Amino acid sequence: IPYDRDVIKIWFEQYAPDPSQEGYYPGEADPPVALEDFYEYIVDTIGPVDPEELELFNGGGQKPDDVNLFLRYLEPKDTQTELPAGTDKFDVFIYYGKTIIPETFKATLNDQDIKSLFHPVIGGGDWVRISLKSGRNVLEFSIDGKNQRGQVANDKDRLVLIVK
Repeated sequence: IPYDRDVIKIWFEQYAPDPSQEGYYPGEADPPVALEDFYEYIVDTIGPVDPEELELFNGGGQKPDDVNLFLRYLEPKDTQTELPAGTDKFDVFIYYGKTIIPETFKATLNDQDIKSLFHPVIGGGDWVRISLKSGRNVLEFSIDGKNQRGQVANDKDRLVLIVK
């Protein structure tokens, strides 16, 4: 896949195979590593990624804004998400704020309690695959936490997933 040559050069300078290790391929031997040709590389990294580095959706609605940081989402990315017909599963990626009170967490899907699927941890996150029905699916999340003034506040989000 065409890619930025400078990025590839930096990558090879930092992560090129060690010639003392078995499986090292010098020069243009198989597999090709010539910088004039372009290849897609899939690289495993040690994680997890710090949620601060991700673009997360805060669910909206609460004032002051710091309360919206109790629950943030990588997926879904908006209060209403349209999905293709036939979609029966959806991956929810949720991140919990650094001042949440985990035992106050609530989660429902179409008014059914799904709290047990989640494991709220201060500053942590969850990836949960939920089952969807055709039409409108309503996810509701709620959690208490301490705002910047040290007072307990509630972050409540209502997220709608519409399967066409």
